[in-house]
Amino acid sequence: KFVTETAKAYPAKNYAAIIWNHGSGWKDANGEILKGISYDDSSNNHITTAQLTIALAEIEKNLGKKLDVLGFDACLMQMIEVAYAVKDHAGYLVASEETEPGEGWCYDDIGKAWKKGLNPAQFAALIVEEYAASYSGGSAGSSSTTQSALDCSKIDNLADAINGLCKTAIAGNFAVEFKNALNSVQKFYYRTNIDLGHFAKLTKNTIKDEAYQTAVIKLEKALDEVVVKNGLSGYNTKNATGLAIYFPTSSYSFSAQYKELAFAQETMWEQMVKDYYVKSTAKKILAEVAEGNVN
Repeated sequence: KFVTETAKAYPAKNYAAIIWNHGSGWKDANGEILKGISYDDSSNNHITTAQLTIALAEIEKNLGKKLDVLGFDACLMQMIEVAYAVKDHAGYLVASEETEPGEGWCYDDIGKAWKKGLNPAQFAALIVEEYAASYSGGSAGSSSTTQSALDCSKIDNLADAINGLCKTAIAGNFAVEFKNALNSVQKFYYRTNIDLGHFAKLTKNTIKDEAYQTAVIKLEKALDEVVVKNGLSGYNTKNATGLAIYFPTSSYSFSAQYKELAFAQETMWEQMVKDYYVKSTAKKILAEVAEGNVN
């Protein structure tokens, strides 16, 4: 209703909608696996990932076009699971893989850098640039931050590349290499959130299987096409490449509710992660049995 009425009052060629307040990728504030954004501290209500899809579809219907830019001025929202939920109803998505400092986006800096004739892609990139600059000794001080802009039209291709990687991983047994990568990969405030590009790089360096190499190179190319701008500040986020994904290091940390997400239902990621748990656990058990420990 807000977006529709605002667009009617101020008609334009392009529209950007920015949602802010607390965000948690896809958990709610109590740690339950519903995840979402815009938590209301008085009513304890929030917008779930599934509701984002519903709302954006209604906005597109009312505007007669997709939102040109969707922004999340909130923590932990730049995940493939969230991007997949909004991909059909927005042109570009701007958000952070990591938590955002309390100052959030630097709206003054963005406004000052605004130039006539910016297209949606340039506007999305501008937000990323100004955000990173503001926390690199700029208007918001110095902090380790992330911010990236995604081309939503390329997300389906990335999902296909992720499926290719999953098929190859399931067909092989790279449990040791995956475990080492998970120990070293860029993680965020929720340690179950890892950087997809960094994970791909780490496994590409250690898994020499020809099929895996083909799949991971395809994934890296698809990811490069999706992330049109990546902005970082500080040291703690230096290996962030622009898009996070859910990969708990152990099976007991994996949420059963993950399967409710569209990304989980329409890709092989969940299947691949659980296959890794089986292979890594079986290897450990066999090693213990070989040593005579049958407890």
